[in-house]
Amino acid sequence: MNRPGCVNRGRVQRVDPEGRRSLTRDRSGFSLVEAIVALAILAVVLGAVVPTFARNVRLNTDSELRGWAVAVAQEELDALRASGSWPATGSQRSVTAGGATFTSHLTHARYCQGTVCYDGARHVSLEVRHGGQTLYTVETVFTVLDGTSGDGGI
Repeated sequence: MNRPGCVNRGRVQRVDPEGRRSLTRDRSGFSLVEAIVALAILAVVLGAVVPTFARNVRLNTDSELRGWAVAVAQEELDALRASGSWPATGSQRSVTAGGATFTSHLTHARYCQGTVCYDGARHVSLEVRHGGQTLYTVETVFTVLDGTSGDGGI
């Protein structure tokens, strides 16, 4: 039974003063308060997710830079092995890899173990930096296996 002014299946019927039906308004949809509450909930969720996403992007970038730093160190050591001559200890070189510029810092000295020093061996330390931060450091000993030694070789 439909009576004027009664709610019937989600609809409100208005009655004008003379008793006639006038405007029928559909009550489906969201009110302004419901929309504001939904936006507030969305803001809270995004407030928690966005910093986590930004942190993961930064960690991924740092990891990629470290990987490139390792590659730079490997290339520098391989070039040093192949060259047969030593640059001055403490020398630095700029190398571009993966779109970033790295600085390699090389130090080397005659290898000594305790009080015994070896003519055919050098203690080598290579540090790779980017943006003033050391990303990778490697230390190794280069040894001449063919019996030659001196300032021109190892």
